[in-house]
Amino acid sequence: MFKTWGAKASTLRGRSINCYLRGESVKLYMYVLSVFLFSSPAFAQSGGVGGLPEAVFSSQTTTVNGVKLHYVIGGEGDPVVLVHGWPQTWREWEEVMPALAEKYTVIAVDLRGAGESEIAESGYDKRTLATDIHEL
Repeated sequence: MFKTWGAKASTLRGRSINCYLRGESVKLYMYVLSVFLFSSPAFAQSGGVGGLPEAVFSSQTTTVNGVKLHYVIGGEGDPVVLVHGWPQTWREWEEVMPALAEKYTVIAVDLRGAGESEIAESGYDKRTLATDIHEL
């Protein structure tokens, strides 16, 4: 029913780790993937605003809808809010932000539970996430 990668399935404590459609294997796969991705040099920077010009952008936090949200803001003009997908963070927009900041106030937010924003126990539905962005 499930296909595995490779000729022989690897096991960890008796569970298949390369049959990615099984619940426990999915959790293990996501954990290993997140450790690999977020321990890379691109994510090793702490604080600040990554590779963005400090004179233009600043990293800030505020509490909205009962949750502390992190966002990066910069530029002048009408506001443009950049919202990342899952499992990204505000850094998804890092390359386009300087160009947008020439004409707009750019706000790139980390949604609740992502990046440097607080992990909430609930509120991950579309309506609550939209309320978070609107209140920000």
